[in-house]
Amino acid sequence: MSSAEVLHLHAAHRPGGAFTHHGVPNPRMDVEALLNVQPDLLARLILHRRERLAESIPPRLADARARLDQAVAQASSSKRARDASALKVDGLRRERDGFLAQAADVLDIDIDVNDGNAAATIVAAMARASEAGEAEATTAVTALKAAEKAEAARQEHAKAHEIAADAFQTDDKALRSADSRVRKLINALDQCHEAIAYWQGAIADGFDGAHPLQDEARAILEATSNGTEEAA
Repeated sequence: MSSAEVLHLHAAHRPGGAFTHHGVPNPRMDVEALLNVQPDLLARLILHRRERLAESIPPRLADARARLDQAVAQASSSKRARDASALKVDGLRRERDGFLAQAADVLDIDIDVNDGNAAATIVAAMARASEAGEAEATTAVTALKAAEKAEAARQEHAKAHEIAADAFQTDDKALRSADSRVRKLINALDQCHEAIAYWQGAIADGFDGAHPLQDEARAILEATSNGTEEAA
């Protein structure tokens, strides 16, 4: 327990507190206020504060957990939507590549379906086949049109996938925030319980000159006394 915490608690229970009317702590008044507080009283003030805090956390924790449940459900839903759209886009890509490969096979040409010029290569080969009067051109045209349709659908779904991916990122961020909030409240409640147990034990055991509260008071008194002597 630092001197600042001691003075804050004591000031909260005195008319006007341990501060000047300007809100700036007066060094001498701080020391006097600290030394005037009995350890048992101070311990009870701290215990009371911790008990009130412990009482206030459970309702907030319940609300935070409810929000976390909602965030989990929302993030799970948006993740499913994102994954489904990704599968749709990939399926249309494979469908497009299949039709391009089919057209290339009919025209007996080698292409890389991942090459952006694959369709142009097929069109050029198809034109040559048509000029030669080869019947394969008709089959190639059908396959190429199917590939173009699949590509148009892929591009449309790719836009929807970007929206779904952005939505999931937003929901996932909200989920992480909600989870962090719950963890912080749980930790705060655990700390309150530990502090309550400690101060209840300290009050039950009583205080003597070796207690940290007394040591703190003596240290501040000595420091103040030394400062006064040096100034003199």
